[in-house]
Formats: sequence, C-alpha cells, structure tokens
Amino acid sequence: MLRAAGACEPISVRELRESAARAADGQYARRLIPTKNAKSLWAYYLGFLSLFACVPLIGIVVVTGGGRGAGHGIKARRYAIEYPEAKGGIHAWVGILMASRV
Repeated sequence: MLRAAGACEPISVRELRESAARAADGQYARRLIPTKNAKSLWAYYLGFLSLFACVPLIGIVVVTGGGRGAGHGIKARRYAIEYPEAKGGIHAWVGILMASRV
C-alpha cells in the first residue's frame, strides 16, 4: 500500500511485523554487502586504507596494499560482469578508484 509523503496514517501491526522480519532476515544487509564477491570487498577495504598512505608507519603497509586493492578491484569487476547475481560492481569501482590514487 503506497502512502503520500505527508500522510500521517498509522502503520498496521502486520506491516510492522513484515518490515521487522525483513530486517531480521538480513535482506537489507545482503543488498549492500556483496557476500558472493569477496574480491570486491577486499578491493573496497584496501582502497579505503590507501587513504592513510601519508601516515608514517601505516603508509608503508598501505602503499603495497594500494596496488593489491586495484588488482582485486579489476578482478572483482570482471567477476561481477560475468556473474551479475554475485553483485559487488560498485564496491569494485570504489576500490579501484581509491587504491589507484596511491
């Protein structure tokens, strides 16, 4: 049932239970986190860590991780194109872009 943006109608108990069941099932988390494409997650996290390349001790570790993040991102992007049900294309792109700036 669609509602107008400013409508102040109460939500039925059934709708509230269905929404809670979907949230507890992890349906929303599975849409955001590509669990079937691990390389895209690695690319994303290594790319994010490459933002800290200018920090003295962390920078040494991160510079080597930047290249790996870009490599994982490229492999993950190819995998996401080949198997669309795996998802993770956006995580792969973010990993490629963030890791390649090192």
